[in-house]
Amino acid sequence: MQQTLNSMKTSGRSKQIDGLKGVAALLILYYHFVSKHTSAQYYGILWLFGDQSWAAVDIFLPIAGFLIGTIIIKGNLAKWTFYKNRLARIWPLYLVLMCCTLPFGLQGDVPTWSYLLMVGNCFQATGIVAGEAVGVTWSIHVE
Repeated sequence: MQQTLNSMKTSGRSKQIDGLKGVAALLILYYHFVSKHTSAQYYGILWLFGDQSWAAVDIFLPIAGFLIGTIIIKGNLAKWTFYKNRLARIWPLYLVLMCCTLPFGLQGDVPTWSYLLMVGNCFQATGIVAGEAVGVTWSIHVE
């Protein structure tokens, strides 16, 4: 941990954390694009590995929390500047996704207004099924 913090002091980035984020992101992509849409007969042991790769989200979220917390605690970035930068990166893509899915009813059983107010994850947490195209927005709603 101390080594990670020390490497972040000199370069502003940590190779270890970047590596973990990269592995987690690849596992998440593998889960969504390979294991979810194929069967064991085509991929054998790789399919079994991919079937468990959903756990990468459990790795990715604490890493993000660690990085955000470190940035704020160190005082390297004002809190509002951080949120402004975050919104500038996330909102344009979120709005494009909403414009491409909501008019066509692709949100599943979750009410449309909940995506506009960023509370769709509350419905998903109760077991209401979201459409596959917008199911991934739960993590943005949590932020």
